[in-house]
Amino acid sequence: MDNDRVDHIIDKHQCEPSSLIQVLLEIQSENKWLPKEALERVSERLQVPFTRIQHIATFYKAFSLVPKGRHGIHICMGTACHVRGA
Repeated sequence: MDNDRVDHIIDKHQCEPSSLIQVLLEIQSENKWLPKEALERVSERLQVPFTRIQHIATFYKAFSLVPKGRHGIHICMGTACHVRGA
């Protein structure tokens, strides 16, 4: 993802550090993951430490720091799934 596209997303959110999660979600929705270069650009533009952005990106399961395929397979090992025969 190029810096121009990241800048456009950030500008759409008025360069507000409080919109960090929204910016990350939008970058991921376009790219299917969060490249390090994009995170560095977000850090620079929003003036948020890179380590904080990385902490947020690793804390939430919705974010991925590695490329993902088109289709995801999830296996439920919980009791509710077992009871339903899954």
